[in-house]
Amino acid sequence: MLEPIYGYYSNYDEDGRLSSNHGKVEFLTTMRYIEKYLTAEARILEIGAGTGRYSHAFAQKGYAVDAVELVPHNIKIFNKNTQPNEKISIRQGDARDLSGLADNRYDITLLLGLMYHMFMPEDKNQTISEALRVTKHGGIVFAAYCMSEAPIMDSGFRRTVFSVTDFIEKGLINTENFETRSTPELIFELVRKEHINGLM
Repeated sequence: MLEPIYGYYSNYDEDGRLSSNHGKVEFLTTMRYIEKYLTAEARILEIGAGTGRYSHAFAQKGYAVDAVELVPHNIKIFNKNTQPNEKISIRQGDARDLSGLADNRYDITLLLGLMYHMFMPEDKNQTISEALRVTKHGGIVFAAYCMSEAPIMDSGFRRTVFSVTDFIEKGLINTENFETRSTPELIFELVRKEHINGLM
C-alpha cells in the first residue's frame, strides 16, 4: 500500500507545488483559515507534513511546530528548508500510529494532504482518532481532502494528460452522477462532501 506513495513523492516536486499560481491560492487560503484559530502560544502539529511548507510558515511566525512525515525524501527536503530560528521538529511516522506523541498536546493539528491517500475506512478512522487524541480538548483539527469533481475540472479546464472521455473509458467516472472513482494505485482518493460528513 505504501510503495506507490513512496514512489510518487520521490519523483514529484512537492516542495514547489504551492509556489505555482494555483498552489499559491491554495496556500494563502488555507493559511488564512488556520490563522483565524491561532492564539499567541499555540502549539501546532502537522501530520503528513510533506516538505513542510505549512510547518515552516508557522515556525517562521514564531510558533512551536512538530511535524510527522512518512516519506524519507520529503523529510530530507523539510530538514534542508529548516531555518536556524525555527522552533520546529520532524519525525518519520505513520499517521495511523502516533504513539510517540502525548495526548492533548496540540492546539492546532493539520492533516493537509494525508487524507488524500487513505482509501480504507479503518485507516481513515484510525488517522482521525489519532489526530483527535493528540489535540487538546477545545483544539482544532484541520483536514483536507481531494474532491471527486477535481479531476473533471482539471481535465476540462487545464487539458491535462487525461480527458473526461479518458476517465469515462477507464471506468473512473459514474456517468449518471459524474462521481469519480479512484484506486490506491492512482495514489489520490477522491471523495464528495457526503463521504467526509459520514467519516467525521
